[in-house]
Amino acid sequence: MQISSIQSLPEGFTTDRAGTPQPETIQDRSRQEHVRQLAQAAKAVNQSGQLGPDREFTIILDRETGQPVIRLVDRQTREVIHQIPEERVLRMAEEFKRVAEKLAHPGGTDWQSTLG
Repeated sequence: MQISSIQSLPEGFTTDRAGTPQPETIQDRSRQEHVRQLAQAAKAVNQSGQLGPDREFTIILDRETGQPVIRLVDRQTREVIHQIPEERVLRMAEEFKRVAEKLAHPGGTDWQSTLG
């Protein structure tokens, strides 16, 4: 699984799946703002001490899907105690996206052979 932290790019740019900078869209900016708000919430939860001294609330972006991933982590061992969405859900979303991309390209295979 490839996961990256939230990284800043030049104003008005985002990255594609290969990590190449691309001009931002309104949807990209909205998503970035949403992720910033989630990160601020995670910071507030961690500072409150509500999770105890041995647990940390983190938010990262899954590189393959671009989706925010919320984790509860053991501070000592760095073991993931709980994750939303679960790893299997992220991989399913990634596969659905890959199938949709194949189906969208003319001259591609039919949907049954794409799934196999």
